[in-house]
Amino acid sequence: MSLSLRARVIADLTPRVGFPFSEQELSPSVRKSVGDLEPLYKQLDDKSTEFSRLSKQRNSLQFVTLTVGALGLIFALAGLVAWQLGIVGIIFLGCGAKFAFMTFTENTEKLKTRGSEMSKLTAAARSRLSFLSKAIYDELSAMHANRANPQAPTAVVKETVVKEVVMIPCSYCRGLMPQTSVFCPECGARRKG
Repeated sequence: MSLSLRARVIADLTPRVGFPFSEQELSPSVRKSVGDLEPLYKQLDDKSTEFSRLSKQRNSLQFVTLTVGALGLIFALAGLVAWQLGIVGIIFLGCGAKFAFMTFTENTEKLKTRGSEMSKLTAAARSRLSFLSKAIYDELSAMHANRANPQAPTAVVKETVVKEVVMIPCSYCRGLMPQTSVFCPECGARRKG
């Protein structure tokens, strides 16, 4: 059973990151980046399938060409006995050569194009995998280090919460007061509304 594209991306990322991880551990933005690699993998699969099909087609064409050429050679040699067979042999050889030239040239160009496209897609995938594996490593390395060595002292991270106080003008004296105040600190009047 073949892996899904997403599972293949994760499988390719894991050795690059350096430790196993699950997709659920990733932040939403990194998870999205993993998903963005799926179309690239799909394109690479499509090009690879087409390249394989063209290679098989070329092998079939080689077999047909060799068969026609061999028949032509046999008839050409038989032309030493009867000149009519020699003419048939020359016709076979000519057709085989024309067939080989037309089909091999077209097939070879298609194979070169698909090979070039596959190389570009592979390079793009490797580049994106490297960038993404660094992001995953940076995001998850501390957590995995704690799992690997639970006795190690953990760094305490302090979080400072900054609250913003919105100031509004007093309806009576126009002095500024916090929006949450009931009374104006300037004139002492009760806030309206």
